[in-house]
Amino acid sequence: MSQQRDTDYLAISARIHAMENRLLTRERMERMIEAKEDSDATKILVECGYGELTRLNLAELETLIAQNRAELFQDMKNAVPQRAAVEIFQLQYDYHNAKVLIKSNKNGKDPLPLLVGGGRYQGETLHSNFARDELGDVTAQFKHAVFEAKESLSSTNDPQQVD
Repeated sequence: MSQQRDTDYLAISARIHAMENRLLTRERMERMIEAKEDSDATKILVECGYGELTRLNLAELETLIAQNRAELFQDMKNAVPQRAAVEIFQLQYDYHNAKVLIKSNKNGKDPLPLLVGGGRYQGETLHSNFARDELGDVTAQFKHAVFEAKESLSSTNDPQQVD
């Protein structure tokens, strides 16, 4: 196994910096929230490279952002020498989905509307596997954390323990 050098990441670093001007920043999101018309909000998304949008609603917006996030992560994984350098940024989405599944299971609510894309694992796949009390093809650490959090919620009835 060859050792990675920081120079192995120069091209991807330059590419990421070039993409930064199209990020959906906090300032742009605030401008979208404050927009008086839907068309003004969609113009901001067009500025960020989301393509021409004819109409905008919350469900479509969430889907669009999740799809763009997933494409970006896949693009980055294909560009870097070690996938783990990208996957570290995907962990937050996996653990968010795990918390949603555990808490929804406890209170009998449908978790699907709260699952997000962009993780290493598809939220819908995690959901179907979790319903069968298994997690499928996930890392041992992730599986251990999920079952430990589920057990903690079951024994303490404290949803914050899952977090």
